[in-house]
Amino acid sequence: MTDLSTTYLGLPLTSPLVASPSPLTGTIEGLLALEAAGAAAVVLPSLFEEQLALDAELWAQADTANIQGRREHDVDLDLYNAGSASYLRLVERARSRLEIPVIASLNCARATSWPEYTRMLVGAGAQAIELNVHIVPVDPSRSSQLVEDDYVELVGAVAEASAVPVAVKLAPYITAPVHLATRLEAAGAAGLVLFHRLHEPDIDLPRVESISRLNLSTSAELGLRLRWLAILRDRVALSLAATGGVWDGEDALKAVLAGADAVMVASVLLERGPSELSRLEVGLSASLAEAGLESVAAARGRLSLGGGSAPATADRAAYLRALLGAAARV
Repeated sequence: MTDLSTTYLGLPLTSPLVASPSPLTGTIEGLLALEAAGAAAVVLPSLFEEQLALDAELWAQADTANIQGRREHDVDLDLYNAGSASYLRLVERARSRLEIPVIASLNCARATSWPEYTRMLVGAGAQAIELNVHIVPVDPSRSSQLVEDDYVELVGAVAEASAVPVAVKLAPYITAPVHLATRLEAAGAAGLVLFHRLHEPDIDLPRVESISRLNLSTSAELGLRLRWLAILRDRVALSLAATGGVWDGEDALKAVLAGADAVMVASVLLERGPSELSRLEVGLSASLAEAGLESVAAARGRLSLGGGSAPATADRAAYLRALLGAAARV
């Protein structure tokens, strides 16, 4: 029988299949459905930096000595529930109802109050923290080195405050991912999640205004994840997770072969429902068997690119082969 077990962030998992942040992980009903369908762990939707700003506004309205009474009379409960208190309740309920690991998620761009909230999330029962760093470098006076320093400062502050492992979810647009990965590891990160997907800007022509779109992923996006998983696998001791582009068991196995300890899925579950996890698990087992591999452990990193100059050389060679192949077909 194929052994799908793995370890991610020091957490033993029955398989690499983890439900990543989405509306499905934002309710107890959704979380229970994901667990029943075979999710090995769940990552809750992110608590955003902007929600903490809302917290500060609400606390300014409330008398801390009598906050319950003020909530009932002076504070808009809908606004309050959009802040961290509601999120902490979700963490507590998820931890008490689920048998699989519960990972909390933070989305931020500055260190500010994150250490304090990290301790609160751990106290509520989070077994790991996924730190979704979303820095948009628009200041022309700040170099890529300074932006990287911001990442390291933020991750270091959260990791120091956390009694549980911290994984950093990165955007794909990093000047030197390997260098940053080693710095994040030194700062206390336990893992990397490659890569978060940004909203896509668009323009509504009839209204002549900017709009934002967040489209579901496709399998075509997996290649970028495979490249950096394969490069990083033998260069850092961090746990690695792939997110974005996994739609079937073959996609999941590709991520594992490149070096992933965990494979995060959301789009396919939003499109087809939580029960799709069962099909993914069956597909992963079948793909392993077809490849002659008995376990996820045997497959993990089998196609990583190693250290030294090999990754850069192999990547350029593959690019050249693809170009020559395309030219030959014209």
